[in-house]
Amino acid sequence: MAVKYAILGLLIKEPSYPYELSATFKQQTGNAWELNRGQVYQTVYRLEDEGLLERISREPNAHGIKWIYRATKLGKREYERWLLSSREKVRPLRDDTLLKIAMAKPEDVNHLLRMIERQERLCAQRLQEYSEFEATLVPFEEACDWEDVGPSLITNAAMAQLNLEMRWLAEARNVLVRLKDEDRKLRKKTPELKQYEQAAQLNG
Repeated sequence: MAVKYAILGLLIKEPSYPYELSATFKQQTGNAWELNRGQVYQTVYRLEDEGLLERISREPNAHGIKWIYRATKLGKREYERWLLSSREKVRPLRDDTLLKIAMAKPEDVNHLLRMIERQERLCAQRLQEYSEFEATLVPFEEACDWEDVGPSLITNAAMAQLNLEMRWLAEARNVLVRLKDEDRKLRKKTPELKQYEQAAQLNG
């Protein structure tokens, strides 16, 4: 849903060809949000069907005709309504990792630990990529041009989320390791405990 309004906002700023919008979107969001051209074309056609976009000129190309789109008056009103709206509830946590941990059995702990390690490596890799990209941006605290603010703030938010996820993964890993150790100790004690119970029954 947000992509629909983002594309609408881009076309309010400047009419454009659909194939140019994916690059503009990537530039505005600081590489933090992937959007392929197929999604762009589908969204543009849907916005046109809803009366929020209109075609204003066309040019021939190797594949036929390419059209320039712009927002209609209805599109501008709809964009402003979305821009001024706010979420009424906190977004629920819906992550496969959480469900896997919740549904796992004690014997699944090694699999869970491997899964968490893979996720930590992926987060670290993505964080490194964002860090390198952030170095090419104007820091949002110093930004004077409005075009610099969006990519910098979004990249900062993406890095903050990754750091938070990595911290949570480390805590989850520590909990699972502790439970694994306690389970191992319990299994070692079990034969001794059975012998004690049997001796107690005989003596009783």
